[in-house]
Amino acid sequence: MPARLLLIFVLLPFVDLASLAWLSWQTHWVIGMGMVLVAGMAGGYLVRWAGPRRIRATGERLAQGEAPPDELLDGVSIFLAGVLLISPGILSDAAALAILFPPIRRFLRARVSRSIRERIIRSVAAMAPWDHDHEFPGGAIVDAASRSQGVEEIDQWGRGAGRGI
Repeated sequence: MPARLLLIFVLLPFVDLASLAWLSWQTHWVIGMGMVLVAGMAGGYLVRWAGPRRIRATGERLAQGEAPPDELLDGVSIFLAGVLLISPGILSDAAALAILFPPIRRFLRARVSRSIRERIIRSVAAMAPWDHDHEFPGGAIVDAASRSQGVEEIDQWGRGAGRGI
């Protein structure tokens, strides 16, 4: 963990600023400063514009009684892209633009969702008692309807009608 923190907070910003200095050295310092200013303003605008939109979309999904995981992960992705655009450097700007590209954002959202799901399954399975000679309990999924809901109130994806279930 400390090696990751060192990489994230020391090495990556150093490489990012070194690449910006190299670009300024190869072209003109005005180009480097212009890139930093334009990217910083774009990042600030993006965070300010996209933040409330994602909050509204999340609120609408919650009001409909649905879980908003896609909206939350999109909001976090757009916020991260805005922060990367605000920080000076070429590599952070390229990463931010990649995150803003919808197909890449969908790919990242799927990866993060899968990672979160696997961590939840592992942590729940670690708490459950199980016989080590048989199948791992995280592999079997049992789907059942609640007593308060009839089968007709569950849609084709297995979600309830949104009445606190």
